[in-house]
Amino acid sequence: MVDDFPDNMAVGRSSLTASIGVFFLLHLVMLLPTESSAVECFVCSYAPRSNTSRLDLCSETNFTETVVNTRTCEFGCERVATYDVNGELESYHRNCAQDMPLTNTCETTETVILTRIVCACDYSYCNTATHASSSSTRLSLMFVMLYCVWHVTARRNLQLHGDSPRSSSASMVYSPA
Repeated sequence: MVDDFPDNMAVGRSSLTASIGVFFLLHLVMLLPTESSAVECFVCSYAPRSNTSRLDLCSETNFTETVVNTRTCEFGCERVATYDVNGELESYHRNCAQDMPLTNTCETTETVILTRIVCACDYSYCNTATHASSSSTRLSLMFVMLYCVWHVTARRNLQLHGDSPRSSSASMVYSPA
């Protein structure tokens, strides 16, 4: 009789449902706002027409991560590029962000004589990249990675207990004792 078999599928399903619930609860906790803590930022400057900072280890094309100093910053990091009316680079610096809202994006301000691009971000060493990455993007990627790990683990557990989705009750053979 089929009823004599233990109901492993029901046990597997209930633990799977509990795992899914815990997984989504953890994801919601990760999305809660957290108190900002200090981050590490690259600190350098380059001004082609200056007498003090002509060696370019800072601009987008010549940034050298291993040579540039870092600093602990309270509010986050920034990259600022300033161009003259002809589009020539006036100055470029990476530094601690000032007390301002960090958008993890870049903002361009244009005047008659200058164009200034300010990129602000809120995680360690974020002022190295060409484009600041969003915290929500990182959370989403973390969610996808956690889901993949959970999915592989759940499938492995089901297969170890003989309850893989590919097995069916028709393949079970009952032999009376």
